[in-house]
Amino acid sequence: MVRKIVYIIALVLLGFFLLIEIGDIIHVLRTPESYPFGKGDLPWYYKNQKMYLLQGGVFLIWIILGVWLGARALRRRTSDRSFVIYAIISVLYLVFMILTTTR
Repeated sequence: MVRKIVYIIALVLLGFFLLIEIGDIIHVLRTPESYPFGKGDLPWYYKNQKMYLLQGGVFLIWIILGVWLGARALRRRTSDRSFVIYAIISVLYLVFMILTTTR
């Protein structure tokens, strides 16, 4: 029962992140002037709009992979190993991004 609750919470969070990323991609396509492309000391994906969209697309694919892994593990009651590895890689990436962008 706890396992199902954890997976449902994770899938809801991933769905929320999916909606946020889709909204951000739509926003950058409609109003690219509201983004600081090519200005200052920003991460690599702010170099231009194309790089930002590339990063957003990769993030979308990563989120969809997580939803698929979570739904598969929840529905089939298979091993949780693949979803746990996905979660660990996601957390490590977020920690890396936080450590490299903060000064």
